[in-house]
Amino acid sequence: MSEAVREQKAALRSRLRKELKLLSPTARLVASGLACSLLQEKRIWREARSVLLYAALADEPDVGALWRDALLTGKTLALPRFDPHTQCYQARRVLDCAPDSLEFPSRRRPAPSSH
Repeated sequence: MSEAVREQKAALRSRLRKELKLLSPTARLVASGLACSLLQEKRIWREARSVLLYAALADEPDVGALWRDALLTGKTLALPRFDPHTQCYQARRVLDCAPDSLEFPSRRRPAPSSH
């Protein structure tokens, strides 16, 4: 990838982050759903046999609908996982969308209290 393309991608990411911060949580969720729906309509998504997605941070588009769709339609789904030993990201296959199966402690919901 050329340096010009890297700079364009960085600028686009920066602009999108700024725009997302202006949205309310509800509007962000609606926009995320729309983005996922638009991608699901594309031939490249429908014909893909494997996809590499991400676990969205609070200020990023939520692509959870794509996770579910990928698994329900038989695609191989992978998420990036940081390996502290190699200091690199690796694609890690996901077999289930249950929060406890994803090894993202910050995403796990606390167990209900027994009060």
